[in-house]
Amino acid sequence: MISKFKNEAQEWLDKHGKVLKLLGERELQQIKNEITENREKLADEPPRIEELKILLNTITEIKDMTMMMEFRIFDVQERFRTLNMYDQVVDHEKSHEAFVLDKKWRDLVKEAKSKDH
Repeated sequence: MISKFKNEAQEWLDKHGKVLKLLGERELQQIKNEITENREKLADEPPRIEELKILLNTITEIKDMTMMMEFRIFDVQERFRTLNMYDQVVDHEKSHEAFVLDKKWRDLVKEAKSKDH
C-alpha cells in the first residue's frame, strides 16, 4: 500500500515536472529573444532623426519593462530551481541560462542607460 502511494506520488511529481519544465523552457526562450532583439536595436547608430526616435523609444521601453522583466526572470529561475530541487531531468545548459538571465538583463539596462546619456 505504501509503495503504491509512493509510485503515484512520483508519477504526479514527474507529470508536474514535465509541465514546469516545458513552461520554464518556453519562457526562458522568450526572455532570451527579447533581450537579444533589444540589444540589436541598441547597437544601431541612427543616421537620421527617425532612427534616433526608434532608438530612444527602445531605451524607454527597456526602462519601463524592467520591473516586469525582473518578475519574469525570477519566475523562470524559480521553476528551474524547483525542478533541480526535486531531481527532475533538466538540461544543464538551459538551467545555467536561466540563472544568468538576470545578469544579461542588467547588462542590457546598463547599455540602454549609457546610450541615453
